Amino acid sequence: MRFERRDRDNAKRRFYQLQEGVDPLTDGRFVISEEQTILRLLENFPFGEVVRTVLAFVSMLKDYFDGRYKEVPLGTITAIIAAMLYFLMPMDVIPDLIPFVGWIDDAFVIRFCFELVRSDVERYLEQKENFM
Repeated sequence: MRFERRDRDNAKRRFYQLQEGVDPLTDGRFVISEEQTILRLLENFPFGEVVRTVLAFVSMLKDYFDGRYKEVPLGTITAIIAAMLYFLMPMDVIPDLIPFVGWIDDAFVIRFCFELVRSDVERYLEQKENFM
């Protein structure tokens, strides 16, 4: 099975639909509450760069909602929440029930989102490193 242009377009469309419908407070807290599920999903996730990005997204959301990091636009927060909601959905463009192949669209959406919010995430990671 190939991840074709129409699959990418469908994944982007679903990401934008999720982002449009995000309630930052409710959905953000939901994503954070699913941290153990996310970590479990990442155990077998074959794309290392995406794993690091997901971990950065979760860390950023936790710090944002705990009030430790507020220097981020709301649009960045809603984009990250939408990407994480997509990641958590087992039935997305390519169902996650299909081993390996089912993760391709998830990896695409995470990378797509990262490209949208890269500067904010990099700034967050830099500041987080300075505080440690």
